[in-house]
Amino acid sequence: MRKEPVNILLVEDDQAHAELIQRAFDTHGNTFRLSVAQTISEATTLIQTIPFGLILTDWRLPDGDGTGLINIQQEDTEIPVVIMTSHGNERVAVDAIKAGALDYVVKSDAALADMAHTTERALREWENLIHRQRAEEQLRRRVAELEAVNRVSTAMRTAETLQEMIPRLMDETLVILNAQGGIFWLYNSFVGKLESVTARGPLKHIPSATKPEECIAHTAFSTGQLHFMQEFSQEETGSKMPPGLGGACIP
Repeated sequence: MRKEPVNILLVEDDQAHAELIQRAFDTHGNTFRLSVAQTISEATTLIQTIPFGLILTDWRLPDGDGTGLINIQQEDTEIPVVIMTSHGNERVAVDAIKAGALDYVVKSDAALADMAHTTERALREWENLIHRQRAEEQLRRRVAELEAVNRVSTAMRTAETLQEMIPRLMDETLVILNAQGGIFWLYNSFVGKLESVTARGPLKHIPSATKPEECIAHTAFSTGQLHFMQEFSQEETGSKMPPGLGGACIP
């Protein structure tokens, strides 16, 4: 399967430098598709219409510093930025790295002529960085899950009966989820209804028992699947839920 070229945005107001970089990409096959802007304003307009994988930008531009493009996002995805500077401006480049730039290049004819290879290396580095961030995020989530399980387990171990256990489980769950309120239902097979056994916050005044057609909790119970709602009262027939309240029903 043929891989689509990666869109690269070059922001450079020096025509000679831009042409040198353009030639470097032209001789690099179909790996990249280069777009050129001379100002930050032009670059911002292009970013609104083209999904770029990398931005190569000069530091000094007619309408500002190229560092202004650092941390810019496209559909909630950050676009990595490589800053290009002249000799003597390495301090600026280091500051750009601290601000979030992926890398910097000190301009020379050789460096600009090799910009396609620099782009390849930058994209590999960015991909590795994203993988590390995802792995770290997964690890943080896993640690948070284990801490939550330990917290709930500790609270449950001190309970001797179901009547003591459920309120403690409710309290710990609300803390873990940072939720405003909650309600626990248990199914009463003798009457065919879900019955509230404990409730907190704005759900405290919900009737203690509901019929299947009156409560979305019955759907979660019968299907065994989580149901998320922005507005409880709009999703239930004969709902007793207060307006302006949403959340999740978890079997």
